[in-house]
Amino acid sequence: MSHAGRQNLAKYPRQRVRLPHPRSRSGCLVCRRLHKKCDERRPACTRCLLKGKTCQWPGTDQREPDSDKLSPSHDAAPPTRDDINDNNPKPCGEDISSPVSISSERGKVRDEGCRLVASPGCSMGSVSSMFLAHFVAETSRFMTTVSAEKNPFLTHLLPLAFSDELILHSLLTLGGVHLERKQSSPEINTWVFRHYGHVIYLLQDAISRKSNEPIEWLRALLAQLILYLTGVFGPAQDEGVMMHIRAGRKIVPRLLSASSKSSNMQVLSGFTLELYTYLALVASPTPYSNGTESELDTRSSLMLPWDILKNYETFGVIVPPIYDCLEIIPRVVTLCKRRQVEMTFHECSSGSWLEFVQIIASIETIGTADYLPELAVDLEHEQGLSVSAIYRHALAIFAYDAMWCGTIAVDENRLSVVRRHALSALMLIPTLIDTHLKNVLLWPTIVIGSCLLNETERDVIRAVLSNREPFFVVIKMQAMLENLWAENDPVYFGPYGLHKHMLSHHTAIYLA
Repeated sequence: MSHAGRQNLAKYPRQRVRLPHPRSRSGCLVCRRLHKKCDERRPACTRCLLKGKTCQWPGTDQREPDSDKLSPSHDAAPPTRDDINDNNPKPCGEDISSPVSISSERGKVRDEGCRLVASPGCSMGSVSSMFLAHFVAETSRFMTTVSAEKNPFLTHLLPLAFSDELILHSLLTLGGVHLERKQSSPEINTWVFRHYGHVIYLLQDAISRKSNEPIEWLRALLAQLILYLTGVFGPAQDEGVMMHIRAGRKIVPRLLSASSKSSNMQVLSGFTLELYTYLALVASPTPYSNGTESELDTRSSLMLPWDILKNYETFGVIVPPIYDCLEIIPRVVTLCKRRQVEMTFHECSSGSWLEFVQIIASIETIGTADYLPELAVDLEHEQGLSVSAIYRHALAIFAYDAMWCGTIAVDENRLSVVRRHALSALMLIPTLIDTHLKNVLLWPTIVIGSCLLNETERDVIRAVLSNREPFFVVIKMQAMLENLWAENDPVYFGPYGLHKHMLSHHTAIYLA
């Protein structure tokens, strides 16, 4: 071995990422003790992540805690919520100024973007390890419409987390919030708050630097989106959740203006921009503004045309085959804003009517005229036709609601049209509940559910929601629909009824 090679080996000991299943003679101590193959990924191998074990390596003095107990692997007392305000957060229980912390590696990977770099000194306590294991095994399954082998949350975002504190703490927060729904305890709650505090601190630091490097803006946008998802899946849903999507609107142009030739950066950028566009468009179940006095509605315009997103090789991990439907949402929101002004004067301009007619025509030309099983060439294509039809029906309801602003239920003709769309979609939703496409059904489900008038129809939605993962947003959606149905008032019909219900009860729901 050359002198330079020996120097590199001494400086960067055992930083290789091997193929998944070699017979290992230098694996982690946990896998060796269990006589299992280890992929030698650091700081935690895949087997330890999935099993919720604290991964140990030769030369470290850590001891694996009792897996049945939720206790930190370090001797320090469990953190408190006051740690959120700590000006020097400590990733994974380590001091970020430590020469072996994750932050010390960032400089080595910045130019290459998303290369996985092992960080031997960063070790997670048992609670944080459990958060990450839960994210890998459970939470990530609900993030996209593709299989685990193609899921960028696992194939690209997880490796990035091992070399980036901000992304790591973001994933730990999201995994912890999801786990908290199934296995709540004061200690889990405390650690979720601690990781959340780290994310806020590191995100503020990243944005304040105003770097020209694309990886920095990509990190900031990813963190904002994960924080939004944390708010959606967590119990404390409020209007503050939307600030992360609004902040993303300011970050996207900076990310687009920064160029990178790294293939990993291109993959992560495409996935992140697609996720942002989807979340910004489906965040609210009504066409009424989700903006503020100083901020535009997140759906007021399509920041990224699909033609741009299609240039990224990852396009399709979330939105197909519904992207044509999503593209119409900003037009409906704009129409709704105009019609609200006109209806205060009991007017309907020819321009508004023409736009409504064109929107309906556009919806009808998306994909097939309706769900036709005989057009499907295989099961996957058939499911794609189904979800596209569901979105078309929900979008037609959205457009009618925007045009007539709460008066649909008192007009028999309009009510008949909207009900036909709702019942057509209602037949299709249960067929997708056991597929990956169920992850994009929240928005159309609540729109359609708001238009159901009898218990037989409503029982279908109840069954669908009861079969879903018990995220807090699903529980809140079901409660909101039950309250809406209990009103038994024509005003509380459709998306306008949801809007009125949220205003009168000072609540909100945001979707993902």
